[in-house]
Amino acid sequence: MTVHAESVKHKKHMKIDDSVLSFGAAIIEIIVPLAIIFLYQKSPVSRRPLLTAIGAVSPLLVFYLVVSISFIFSSSEDVLFSFYAMWAMSFVPYIGLVFIGLVVGYLVFRYKKPVVALLSGVVIGPLLWLGVLAFEQAIA
Repeated sequence: MTVHAESVKHKKHMKIDDSVLSFGAAIIEIIVPLAIIFLYQKSPVSRRPLLTAIGAVSPLLVFYLVVSISFIFSSSEDVLFSFYAMWAMSFVPYIGLVFIGLVVGYLVFRYKKPVVALLSGVVIGPLLWLGVLAFEQAIA
């Protein structure tokens, strides 16, 4: 039995461009801190690990804030590109930092003071992420 090219039906694939990816990443990267804040208020047991996760992503959140403010007040091509590209380009590190912050928070800083948990996330999260990247480069 032969199959003719005319009889094979092709499924239509949705085309995804950069703006869809950037928008989706931006939505997730904005919702995650809001969800962490919501969970912080609802779950006293998980407060310190959640603070460590917020601390881990806080360098990226500060970067997002600076680029967003410059996007609002500038019409330069460089700022426009930076604003639209930052969401998709930092998505994987963002998710990685949230994960690292939660794991470190649950394993190490569960019973520490809240300020220690937050500041530890700011320091340890990015350092562990850089370690992951160095390891990836070493094995590649």
